[in-house]
Amino acid sequence: MNLDAKRLLDEGHLHRNYALVTFLILVISIISSLLGAMGNVVFQVITSISVVFALVFLFGQLILVIMYVDKETEIGWILHRMAYAVLFLLMLSALLMSLTTYLFAFYVLGEYSLQANALMPSITLTIALSFGMCLSSVSYYSIQLQDIWKFSFAS
Repeated sequence: MNLDAKRLLDEGHLHRNYALVTFLILVISIISSLLGAMGNVVFQVITSISVVFALVFLFGQLILVIMYVDKETEIGWILHRMAYAVLFLLMLSALLMSLTTYLFAFYVLGEYSLQANALMPSITLTIALSFGMCLSSVSYYSIQLQDIWKFSFAS
């Protein structure tokens, strides 16, 4: 484990920041629910923007892991397989989003098709992003960021 990462965890700054972000999300959701439909729209817009940023950062991290992690080591082999699995899940979620939008647009099942149209993409995207967060945490403890910058600027 990286000593700086261990020191960061021991100091508790990470836990305080996590608690602060969780508290802010809770406050925003309570305020938006008090504002009614407009508040829910604002909360959904904020959530959508954060998901788009998370996907962009996740693709950047996948590219870094696939290109610069040494596959010959045990942890590098695990990270490579995990990065490809996350990439596969992201492609699968994009495919499921487009397929459910297309299939349930016919309104075959009545009102339940509209619920499935909204539910299936969010489920698949949540699964893909949770695998991405797992990849991020494993990469954080096993990859030295200095090594990646050294490799990328050497070429």
